Amino acid sequence: MKGNSVGLFAWGMIAWSIFCSSSASHEQTLEAFLLASQASSEKVASEQGETPRPFGLLEVEIFDEKTKHPLHGLLRVTDLASGEHLRLERVLERPMGWYASLPHASYKVPRGRIRIEACHGIETEMFQTELDFSNGQPQSIKLPLRRFYDPSTHHLRAGNTHLHLIRDAHNKMGVQLESLSEADRYLQVVSKSDGLDIVYVSYLTRPDSEYISNEYTREDFKRLSDSEVLFVNGEEYRHQGGIETEKGKVTYGHVMFLEIPRLIQPASLGPALTVANDATDGIPLRTGIRQVRAAGGTVVWCHGLMGCEAVPNWIDGLLHAQNIYDGGNEGTIDEVYYPYLNTGLKIPFSTGTDWGIWDFSRVYTPVNGDIASQPFLASLAQGQSFITNGTFLELDVEGRKPGGEIPLDRPGKVRVRARAIGRADFQSLQLVFNGKVIRTVNRQARGGHFVATLEEIIDISEPGWLTVRIPTVREYDIRSRFTGTSTNLLGKTLFAHTSPIYVSVAGRQVFQPEAAGELLARLQKSAEQIRTKGAFRSADEKRSILTIYEQATRSLIERIESRDMEQQSEGYQK
Repeated sequence: MKGNSVGLFAWGMIAWSIFCSSSASHEQTLEAFLLASQASSEKVASEQGETPRPFGLLEVEIFDEKTKHPLHGLLRVTDLASGEHLRLERVLERPMGWYASLPHASYKVPRGRIRIEACHGIETEMFQTELDFSNGQPQSIKLPLRRFYDPSTHHLRAGNTHLHLIRDAHNKMGVQLESLSEADRYLQVVSKSDGLDIVYVSYLTRPDSEYISNEYTREDFKRLSDSEVLFVNGEEYRHQGGIETEKGKVTYGHVMFLEIPRLIQPASLGPALTVANDATDGIPLRTGIRQVRAAGGTVVWCHGLMGCEAVPNWIDGLLHAQNIYDGGNEGTIDEVYYPYLNTGLKIPFSTGTDWGIWDFSRVYTPVNGDIASQPFLASLAQGQSFITNGTFLELDVEGRKPGGEIPLDRPGKVRVRARAIGRADFQSLQLVFNGKVIRTVNRQARGGHFVATLEEIIDISEPGWLTVRIPTVREYDIRSRFTGTSTNLLGKTLFAHTSPIYVSVAGRQVFQPEAAGELLARLQKSAEQIRTKGAFRSADEKRSILTIYEQATRSLIERIESRDMEQQSEGYQK
């Protein structure tokens, strides 16, 4: 059945291009396509022993209700008699019965009463209407979309920092791509329908997969880019090794290199990711990381908690940002970010989608002027970001935005203004200080969207960091099909979180020994795993790698001891 669906998809694209390029009038083109498509469906149904269902052609026009500007959008058509979402041909499939649509397109739809739903990205309300399509005559419908939030008026740009496309891998990708031209179409149409501004398409090697996105060049990305969306090169640099058993694998980590002048080769390190007989764990990820930093590239650690080398690289200041929920669930936000932040490290939040665009996951940063990668990445590295897959966030503390710093001479009060706004019901907006929720504001329905607003003066008695977030009520799963409250229309549990605003008191930064102890435990666990399971050519190689973890451990211990001495000194002064 799957093969027939793919075949119909391919046939439909070819037929449509032939008919649209003819000299016939628009009405004749529609009629010809309708008849040809009906004949094709009848043939397939006959071969499968099924009774073909009559259909008609539905022409849709998607546009901004206020500006009348054409919009790519997400479209879903439901048969009211059966409640089933209808399969659309010649259009890119998305989860939960949705499709990525051009602003003006025609679709073959079975006869009967149907419900049509449409939206654009995460910033418009849902347009919904019902249509009697029983007579099968071609019909046209306009789908005006109402924006409840316009990121561009806030100078915000949405970026996907982690994306690859795999050839012939519908189960992994959620869509079937077999050629570079199909990949072109996927990138352009899906990125625009989702409201993405910057998409980093990264090179990646893996012995068991063929990445069609590896075929792109810098010139290809320039060709694909336009005034609406910018495509930029990247690379996922990975290290997974260990002795040759499943239990003996050691994951050192995955890291994204964004907008780099050249690839770092090999892109995959370690025996588990390479076919070389002499592959070793003796090359740390920081070897490539330092090359990229020296060349002016941006380095983003991906997949949350995954990887031994994350902690030492953050302690040594080698990373620009931290991804989470980019293709999987390797730790919650509390687990991934908060121990670093409570140890006094500054961690910009970021995200992406990995294999295909399964979700709305994106990171927003402020960028003045036209869409451009370098300003976007600079803003990201400065921590001026928030991550989301459905809810917009705003945060202002004494005039500072995320990534900013507030120096207090002594404990005192600060004014906090924050807002959450989204199409899906996100339940509440939470204000977080040093990892603890200190205020919660319930959302209110406003027509076709939800809003929560917080404005308070809060006491600051110690150094720390402030953020806002929405509650993530289910475990994140890139292939989930959740429905109801706190989920987006692609079936994913909602998440949204700003990068922190940092508060110092009397020159002191936050440092919690308990959080440092958690990072120490991770370092020690990693070192023991490498010591017992790492694959090395020599004792010197092993010693060189273990030194990275030993130095990071000493650095943390020194910070803990320094903090203890400060507390003792304060006690004597009292």
